[in-house]
Order: sequence, then structure tokens, then C-alpha cells
Amino acid sequence: MRYDELVRPYFYVSAIRTEGKLPAIHLTVDGAGPVILRKGEVVHYAHEATLNEIRRVSLGYSDGSHGVSIPRPF
Repeated sequence: MRYDELVRPYFYVSAIRTEGKLPAIHLTVDGAGPVILRKGEVVHYAHEATLNEIRRVSLGYSDGSHGVSIPRPF
């Protein structure tokens, strides 16, 4: 674990106890600048993530007794 991952929960708990609210952060994306928010929106937490997409592949199945068509490699 990195240092900020260990300290972050204590930072949030301390801010809630002293100020009674979550701390706001200034969010920027590397190479893109600040994130554009709507009026009244505030960022309280951000964490890096990756997007994994699952794609469906059709195997050519036909309904009923029409059969299945699966191409075979040579």
C-alpha cells in the first residue's frame, strides 16, 4: 500500500470531526487539466481506475432446427 492510501481515511475522519463535513479536493487529470464540474458539484474523493470491457461475440446460432454455423479455421 502506498502512503496516501494509508493516511487518506484518517484525513477524512479528522475533517468530519473538526469541520462536520467531507473535505473538498481540487481534481486534475494528468495531461488534461482540471475536471469540469456542474454548478454546485464538489469532488470529495478520487481514485485511479481502469475500464474493462466485455464484448459479446455472435457464433452464428440460428433459432430452432435451422442449425449452427461456426466457421472453422484452415
